[in-house]
Amino acid sequence: INFISSNANSIYSPKIEVGWDSHTTIGDTGLTQLTIDGTKDNYLYMINLRDTYKETEKPRFRVGARERYQTKSASTTKSTTSPLYVPEGSGSYSIIDVETGATIVPFGDYSLFSSDSGSNYFKQDLRGFINNRSYRIILRLKTDNNKLRIFDDNFNFKVVS
Repeated sequence: INFISSNANSIYSPKIEVGWDSHTTIGDTGLTQLTIDGTKDNYLYMINLRDTYKETEKPRFRVGARERYQTKSASTTKSTTSPLYVPEGSGSYSIIDVETGATIVPFGDYSLFSSDSGSNYFKQDLRGFINNRSYRIILRLKTDNNKLRIFDDNFNFKVVS
C-alpha cells in the first residue's frame, strides 16, 4: 500500500497507527499489591531482560515492582523481598528506538501491564522492529493521586535476525 501525505516533502513517511488493548489479569495473583497512594518511593524494573531477541520472537517482558528502599532490621539471616505487583491500569510501558529517539510504542491504554501469578508483564511482537537496532523500554507508574512516575534505567535490548 502506498500512502500520500500533504507533508510529502518531509523526511518522515506517513504511517497508520493501530492499537489494541491486549492486557490480561487474573483475579488472585497470590502476590502483594504495590502501594500506589503516593506515600511510598516505588521502583519498577525489568526482570531477566535479555540483551538480544530474534526478530521473529514474541517475548513476554517481565516487570518487577518494589519499594525502592527496604526498611533496615537487625537480623542474622538474609532478607528477601516478596514480589509485588502493580494494580491493573496503573502500569504501562513505552518502547523507544535508541538510535533515532523515535517512540515505537507510546504510553497509554494500549500499553498496559498484564499480570499473572509470577509478576506483571507485557507481550511484544518484534516482527515490525528494525533488525540490528537497539530499543529501550521505559516504564510508567500512575499513582492513586494521578501522578506519573517514569522509570528509565537503560532497559535496552537489540533485535537481531
